[in-house]
Amino acid sequence: MSRSNFVVRSNCEVDKLILKKSDTSSEVQVLGVEYSNCGTHCRVMVEREVIMSAGSIGTPAILERSGIGNERILKPLNIPLALNLEGVGSNFSDHIFVFASYRLKPGHKTLEDLTRDPEYAAEQKSIHEQSGGGLFSHPTSIFNFQALKSLVSEEEMHEGLKLLENCPSYLSPKQFEAVVNRIKNGVALEFSLVNTFFEPDLPSDKDTSYLTANVILQYPLSRGSSHIKSQDPGEPPLIDPNYLMHPFDAWLLAQGGKQIRKIMAQDAFKDIILDEQYPGPSVQTQEQWEESIRKRASTSYHPIGTCSMLPQSESGVVDPQLRVYGTQNLRVVDASILPVQLTSHPAMTVYAIAEKAAEMILNQ
Repeated sequence: MSRSNFVVRSNCEVDKLILKKSDTSSEVQVLGVEYSNCGTHCRVMVEREVIMSAGSIGTPAILERSGIGNERILKPLNIPLALNLEGVGSNFSDHIFVFASYRLKPGHKTLEDLTRDPEYAAEQKSIHEQSGGGLFSHPTSIFNFQALKSLVSEEEMHEGLKLLENCPSYLSPKQFEAVVNRIKNGVALEFSLVNTFFEPDLPSDKDTSYLTANVILQYPLSRGSSHIKSQDPGEPPLIDPNYLMHPFDAWLLAQGGKQIRKIMAQDAFKDIILDEQYPGPSVQTQEQWEESIRKRASTSYHPIGTCSMLPQSESGVVDPQLRVYGTQNLRVVDASILPVQLTSHPAMTVYAIAEKAAEMILNQ
């Protein structure tokens, strides 16, 4: 792309923003950006705006190293406070999920066979190249989204909703109301089926083919944080996801686990399944399901919320124009601005945020 106003600098890592108190107001102005390029310290000065798009982990880290964040986090690190925004790095939310792994009866081929049988892999590759068929044409996952009402009985629904009677202190009443409304009336869980073994921290049988069913929490009530540990940009931040801190999250995932077991007991699957390896038939009661979930829940790598678009009085970091509160020329354009989770994988929404931001900037 040959445009005089567009320059890409690769192999660079941003250290911090160069800030100055405005001469005409109480706001902070961004004068430039300090970064390293393969170990060389560099600086670029700003004529108009700075747009932060470092993601839900990177964006709050850069803000904090620049002196924008919670004073209680920055003071122990000897970072001069430029702007006290308590919400920076807080409200961390992620889609978490658990697996149910099923061993298949002999004679059924899955993706495992492509990695452990070179002749079979070559045969399937040839079929795919010639006709577009074979195992290489199989989708890795089949997805389905389900409402809470379709998963539980009225009695179970009443039991679960008891856990939603009180707003937790770390959420604003508006946030809590929005999340609970989506849980009750929207899509509560995502299910996917993967034609291979998909348990990252557990062993599989070497010569066995597997199906793995996953259940993914769409609207977690738990909240965590991501904060820097030092002024050093090379040191990763401390991420405390606080998964399953709210009891409803574990309760709902347990309902999803039970639904997977019902689905896999249908004739279409029963004829090919040998047994359930994880969590295993010993898991039966609600308490056993929740215990298993707390041991095995994993991330979908969909973090959001660490620079949320909320009122500043509710620990918000950006306003509806994506500007960081208290700044003149600093915006955030990434998933960190989302105050609550999505009923989807977030990539398309992040693209839409970028499109909206571009429109805002062009129209100002």
